[in-house]
Amino acid sequence: CRTIFQAVSRGADGAHFVERDPWVAGSVLRQNLEGAGYEYLCSVHIQRVEEFLERCKRSNRTVGGTFDYISVTPPYEAVTYSELLRQVEESTLISDRTWVIVEYPKAERDAIKETLGPLVLRRDRKYGRTFIAMYGPEDDDEW
Repeated sequence: CRTIFQAVSRGADGAHFVERDPWVAGSVLRQNLEGAGYEYLCSVHIQRVEEFLERCKRSNRTVGGTFDYISVTPPYEAVTYSELLRQVEESTLISDRTWVIVEYPKAERDAIKETLGPLVLRRDRKYGRTFIAMYGPEDDDEW
């Protein structure tokens, strides 16, 4: 969440947050957006991420096109990572220029593949008990 706030503060056109808990969406996320003055640049979708991805698949008008950056940080026990990543891979939200960051637990290591649609696994690191996989364009020389 902090990374997305930083992106908006540095000039990103906008952001979409998907939060399944209505209390968190209203009492935490929306309040933080309003406090920072970003409520007009950001959309909060109160639903499971799987439902959001399915809705976007049916109509790309849901969000207006592909994303430059996607952060996947679901509650570890609340999702099946292989299914969630399959949905991301098949979604209309990624392009060959998108960066996708996936936070996952060690138990889901097998769900992390070498590619995610048109993207390749650029990094896969352990930070304490947290694992982070980063997918990006194959031809990006900055990595």
